[in-house]
Parts: sequence; C-alpha cells; structure tokens
Amino acid sequence: RLAAARGRAVQAAERVAAIETETRLALGQLLGARAAVVAAEAARAAAAATLATAQAEMGNPLTRLAELEGRRADLAAAAERQAGEAAAAAQELAERQAEADRLRAAVPGPSAAEDAPGDGGEAADPDRVTREIARLERRLEGLGPVNGLAVAQLAELEERTRDLRAAHDDCTRAAADCAALLAQLRERAEQRVSTTHAAVAERFRHFIGELFEGGRGTLGLEATADGSGVGVPITVQPAGKRAVPLSLLSGGERTLTALALVLALQSVAPSPFYVFDEVDAALDDTSVARFTRLLLERSGETQFLVVSHNHGTMAQASILYGVTLSPGGTSRLLSVRLEGALADARSA
Repeated sequence: RLAAARGRAVQAAERVAAIETETRLALGQLLGARAAVVAAEAARAAAAATLATAQAEMGNPLTRLAELEGRRADLAAAAERQAGEAAAAAQELAERQAEADRLRAAVPGPSAAEDAPGDGGEAADPDRVTREIARLERRLEGLGPVNGLAVAQLAELEERTRDLRAAHDDCTRAAADCAALLAQLRERAEQRVSTTHAAVAERFRHFIGELFEGGRGTLGLEATADGSGVGVPITVQPAGKRAVPLSLLSGGERTLTALALVLALQSVAPSPFYVFDEVDAALDDTSVARFTRLLLERSGETQFLVVSHNHGTMAQASILYGVTLSPGGTSRLLSVRLEGALADARSA
C-alpha cells in the first residue's frame, strides 16, 4: 500500500504541476487576449467610422481633420486602457504563479517521502500520504476545466489587433495629410485675399472720390473675434466731414458707399451684367447724376440692369422697360429704346 500511495502521490504532484503550468499560461494569455479584443473592437469601430467620415467629407478638410484627431485620441486612450488591463493580467498571473509555487511546496516529493525519517527509521505514515493525495485531488478538481482553444483564440485576437493597429496608423497618416492640405489651403487663401483686397481697396478709394466729390474711403482687413475668418471694416470721410465707420453714415451715404464697393469689385473681377434694384431711392439728384455717370462710363464692358422709379436714372438709360395698364384693365409690357426715340425726335 505504501508503494502504491507513493506512486499515486508522485503522479498527482506531476499532474498538478503540469496542469498548473498550462492553466497559468492559458489564463494569462486569455485574460490579455480578452482585454485586447475589447479594446481592439472599439478601436476597429472607431477606425472604420473615421475612414467613412473622412471619405464622405473630403470637401471639408477642417471637419475631417478635427474628427480624425478625435478618433486618434480615442484610439490612444484605448491603447492605454489595454496596457492597464495587460498589467492587471500580469499581476493576476503573478498571483497564480505564487499560488502554484505554494501548492508545489506543499506536495512531498518522492525523495522526501523515501528519506523522511519516521519512528524507528521507518517510512512515512501511509494515512498521511493518503490524506495529502485526497487534498491534492480536490485541489486539482477545483482548478476546473482547461480551455484547449486558448492558444488558437489568442493567435486570432493578435491578428485582429494587428489589423486594427494598421487601420489606426492609416488614420494617423490621413490626419497628417489633411493637416498639410489645410495648411496649403490657408496659405493660398491668405495670398488671394491679400491680393484681391489690395486691388479692391485701391478701386474703392477711386469710386468714393467720384461719388462723394472729394471724399475718402478705406477698406480694412482684420481677423474675426473667433479667428475663423477675416473682416473688412469700411471707413468713409465725406468731403468736409470727419472719417466715420459705415454704421454712422446716413442712408444716402451708405448707399453711395455700397455702390462704390460694388463698382470696385466689378472693376477687379467683372461680370457680364449687374442688377440694381431701387438703389437710387435714398439718393438726391446730384448723387443720382454721379451714379448714372459712373454706370455710363462702365456700360461699354458690362451691362447694368437698373430697377428704378427715379426720372434722372431713367433719363440716362439706353432702353426702358415698363408695365402699363391698358384701358381694358390688363397690364402690358412696354419697351422704349431711348437712343432711337431721341434721334426721331430731333429729326422731326
């Protein structure tokens, strides 16, 4: 009985050591893999959403860059959480290792059982060995079933983690590309705004002098309060008055200032035609005469369509279109070419 018990004790000790080793390795790998897959799934979803958003918003570099930066921060946070979970798993593995060492120390080895001196030089007590075997068997049953697929699952999760890290790197490179593109766009926009502003400001000063008979005007350029764009403050100094901002001008002076700005833009970037709707309503006869004179000077290169009830403006037009009420009560559209009418009147 004693030899059989010793053999069973040796086998139990070997089984405990082997199962503890496999359990410790599989448990540590599975814990790390589970933590990695949770973080990897979140990172994959974030990366997929980032790529979809980036492709859908290629026309808006600012939005794309902001979202990519946010996704990159989320992925970095997920990586930090994964590192923390890995540290926790390592700590748990160390605790399991300590528990396994304690169990291994509690199991008497074969040499110890053979060499342990008893009373009168006899071998160890068989009952004690039997109790130790029973305890080790209960301990073995307490370990539970071993997951034989843990290694394969770990390999699969590591592959998915590598794919998600590659997607994260792609998002990071895309964010860097967007930042570079945005910097180029800002530089070009600033250059174009500066060049156009200088040309328009020069023409604006010219037209202010024409419409205000010796007046002065300036177009400024300043950044907005939130830094998202630029503003163009306008200052006008009518003849004999002090320079004031646009908000302090009278209604007629504001109209003349707006006309000067439109004509300045037209001279820098001309369009085929312009439509003015009742722009002369707040102007006196003198200002109307200056306004129509400028339109006539520029009518050779641009067509101006003016909606007006002012006789002075209509008198300078080449063609008049109007709506009249016929005796039958219906409206009728009339057109008069003034140049031909004046020639007919002079010949008559």
